[in-house]
Amino acid sequence: MLLQKKKEIETLLANHRVEIETGKLRVFLIDECHLMWGDAIGYVWGKTDQEITVPVVNE
Repeated sequence: MLLQKKKEIETLLANHRVEIETGKLRVFLIDECHLMWGDAIGYVWGKTDQEITVPVVNE
């Protein structure tokens, strides 16, 4: 299973190699991750009863 996943990632990167090398596509992280509700909460300081948004700019 692990070798199959590695091959899948290698193929994905190879298929987008030109875009990656020219800077049109950025690869930050490729990982298989299973999150449960609440796993990604708590990384920003603020009041718990108010939603905090973090703007992400896709340049």
